[in-house]
Amino acid sequence: MPRRLVRAGRTHCRAGIIHSPKAVAAAANDQFGMKPVCAGPYRFVVRVAQDRIVMERFEGYCDKDKFPPGRLVFLPVPDTTVRVANLRSGQLDLIERMSPNDVE
Repeated sequence: MPRRLVRAGRTHCRAGIIHSPKAVAAAANDQFGMKPVCAGPYRFVVRVAQDRIVMERFEGYCDKDKFPPGRLVFLPVPDTTVRVANLRSGQLDLIERMSPNDVE
């Protein structure tokens, strides 16, 4: 999520993301990324800094049946060992940045 908005270019640190001009104009620099305006199969529910980002399936999306999970929760788990252990125990369904040494 963006933390700062560059006023001159109306952009922020993530290139390639399209923003609503109305949302950009209405937001303060430090609040722009806290309530994103989205269009897609999931809708933003909540972001708790350093804890989680929660999204739910958007029932009004045209191809919603192609996205079966009703709810997505993104958790920051910085320790690789903990991520892999949580994946193996079933506490997580998917992880990123897994070391080749952790693959059996």
